Amino acid sequence: MSVVSAEVVVVGAGSAGCVVAGRLAEQGRDVLLLEAGPDYGPVGSGRWPAELLSARMLATTHDWGYTSGRWVFERARVMGGCSSHNGAIAAVGHRADYDGWGLPGWAGDDVAPLFQQVLERMRVRAYEAHEAGPFHARCLDAAADLGWTIASDLCDLDAGASFGLETVNVVGHTRWNAGFAYLDHVRGGSLRVLDEVMVDRLVAWDGSGSSGG
Repeated sequence: MSVVSAEVVVVGAGSAGCVVAGRLAEQGRDVLLLEAGPDYGPVGSGRWPAELLSARMLATTHDWGYTSGRWVFERARVMGGCSSHNGAIAAVGHRADYDGWGLPGWAGDDVAPLFQQVLERMRVRAYEAHEAGPFHARCLDAAADLGWTIASDLCDLDAGASFGLETVNVVGHTRWNAGFAYLDHVRGGSLRVLDEVMVDRLVAWDGSGSSGG
């Protein structure tokens, strides 16, 4: 059995795992990213299944299958995690939500620039009026008739209570997952990916010859 070593090992290439691995690789760290599902490569590889790429489809083929309980939890077993099969809706909440927590570093003013970075990376945009189908257009008309404000950007921290077309991480018709956003530009550099692997335990090594796991 071959032994693979790395400075940093990230377990799981879901949305958060892609961000962590990508940001560390950007800093030149030697990063090994482990993913239980398949890695179909960068966005232009030609290997991604159509249902994962198309924002018009809700994919089910890469679901973990958590259906034994009362609720069905659809979780994706693939590079990018749930960002590769979900509805591609991006929402940041309202400034008052973050200010209300009272946590240092998590106020609206603190998270606003970070949200902006994420929204740019994930190519988040608002659907334009001409992209709305008849049903959505009628909903907006009804909301306006009832006196609601029609928002042009639901990712505005200060938008307040309003109606609008959802903001989405969709490029053309492609669901822009976290792998495309955070990993594609560092592939082949200091980032290595091992897909189709399971991690069943972690062993802590303190350098003195003792370990635990």
